[in-house]
Amino acid sequence: MAATNPYGDKDLRYVVFSHPSSASLKLAYMFATNTNFSEVSILGQQQITGSLPELTSTPFITKTRSPRPRVMRHKVKKISGFCSSENYEAAYAAGWRTIERLLFTGQQAQPSLSSATNTAKGSIIATVKCPSVGGDIQWGWRPLLRQLARIKNDLVALGVTFPETANDWREVVLEANRPRPPQAVKPLTGEAATGKVDNVSCYYEFGKALPAGWRSTSPLLEFE
Repeated sequence: MAATNPYGDKDLRYVVFSHPSSASLKLAYMFATNTNFSEVSILGQQQITGSLPELTSTPFITKTRSPRPRVMRHKVKKISGFCSSENYEAAYAAGWRTIERLLFTGQQAQPSLSSATNTAKGSIIATVKCPSVGGDIQWGWRPLLRQLARIKNDLVALGVTFPETANDWREVVLEANRPRPPQAVKPLTGEAATGKVDNVSCYYEFGKALPAGWRSTSPLLEFE
């Protein structure tokens, strides 16, 4: 994004954006920028001073693969920035144009985990519930299918789920830097292992009691 104050300190800001077919599904995307606030206020950017505000049913996320808010650029000023869903029409009327479209995780076909073995190929999108400022999110990542196949008896206890319905897919937040759920590891031996002791890691739902054999290796990463 264009820097209108390249030598100044970056400000923390956020925009609220919603799913185009489900206005009740809202997220607040936090980012750092050195674009002068007065030049992008029409985009609906909100400044963060101190702790994050508690927005009703609007969880904060940052640095995600998806979803991500729309990015707009002013055709004369040559300045770009994230735009809130509510401010899109006003920004467009004022000469701003979309250069990166609003992005949400789309529904897609997935391989079957139930029939997978520890030699299965490919990956699958999995999710765990993860708390954030303003509400919980369905934090998603793409683990290898063969990895999950080796621990599939523990997935329910870990809180791991797989999106199925259109609504499930809308709520998937892929690989957000913050928040990020805790991670655990389990050493595998015998039939589930590959002839030696293997450590298999997996994200899990915050607050869940780990099943037997698992130990936590990374805590819940929250907004500071």
